Amino acid sequence: MKKYSTISCLAIICLSLLGFNGLCQSNGLGIEIQQQPVFTPVCAGEGSSLKVQASGSGLSYQWQVFKRTGYFEDLTNAQGYSGAQTAQLHIASLSKSMNQYLYRCKISHGAGELYSEPAVTELKNALINFHPANGTGYVGDYHSFEVYASGAGLKFQWQVNTGAGFANMVDDSTYTGCKTSILSISKLVKKMDGYQFRCIVSGKACEVVTLVSDPATLTVSTEINPMKSMMGGNPSNVIWYINGTGGTPTFLATQWSM
Repeated sequence: MKKYSTISCLAIICLSLLGFNGLCQSNGLGIEIQQQPVFTPVCAGEGSSLKVQASGSGLSYQWQVFKRTGYFEDLTNAQGYSGAQTAQLHIASLSKSMNQYLYRCKISHGAGELYSEPAVTELKNALINFHPANGTGYVGDYHSFEVYASGAGLKFQWQVNTGAGFANMVDDSTYTGCKTSILSISKLVKKMDGYQFRCIVSGKACEVVTLVSDPATLTVSTEINPMKSMMGGNPSNVIWYINGTGGTPTFLATQWSM
């Protein structure tokens, strides 16, 4: 079964909710998709192709791309694409900037049209898609930082700068996930105010590469958390969503534990 990253799944869900109809397989008007397009991960600079198989009479095809912002755009047989109006799209060369693009095919005849499920481009190269964001919390609260990266065989190493430069972190009673994409801080203390955190992401599927995320600054307030005062507990989970234009994760809600 095809596996998507969290960001990719959220993007597809949001696109569907916004009316892109990407998860439909039959429109009841004589078009049915038997085979959805699936992207096989490749290294940057390599080519790939996507194929859709559908049944119906007099079908026409139009491949579209969603470049993480804006909307799906019709493709033409130019700029490295061919077969844009056929059942199989060919991409001559995938650049790193094309990682996480969504491709789908619009299949139509005189009675209507149907969109295939979006296929997400995934490169084997190690790439940082979203850097950790600055964070604010209250003394005693839980907090976490996350880096969104894609690629094959990724390794993570979080670092902290307490004022004397960045140094590797290890799991202890305060910090966990130091070698994962999510760094968790079990309890904020005042001295952490102004600390900076970053993640070193490494991979060697296509090339040996080490990437350094942008640093995220932690602000710790000594004031009483107003939500904690009202709810009588601690935040256990922060919920984010991908906005409809494919931008950075946006805060949605906080779940609290008593």
